[in-house]
Amino acid sequence: MTNNGAALLKKATTNTASLRERAIAQYHDLLLRDETLAPHVFEKLHNAMRANRLVYGDRPISVSLRPHLLERSQFEAHRVVTELIVRALEKIASMAVQFPGLMTKLGLTDAEQKVALISSI
Repeated sequence: MTNNGAALLKKATTNTASLRERAIAQYHDLLLRDETLAPHVFEKLHNAMRANRLVYGDRPISVSLRPHLLERSQFEAHRVVTELIVRALEKIASMAVQFPGLMTKLGLTDAEQKVALISSI
């Protein structure tokens, strides 16, 4: 193999985008070959999700069994933003417990307010 050929092979196997695309294609192939994934299975899944209130409005939260495959940089970006959101929500929760009127303004029900106050002890 020439040096140029080896470099192309190395580039092709280390390219994260192509690895991601291959992983997605392989996952799709596995799903297509699985005979247990008939339409009635998905209907049963969606009915169970509705019965357990795992819906957004009237739509099931997860509309497929396919995972979200992320590149490392995408994962890190999501992680950083998620940590910022969690810190902001923790500050809001702390303030709401200190000032119960704020819980009402935030739209918490009486039951939610009681749980929040108990959890803060």
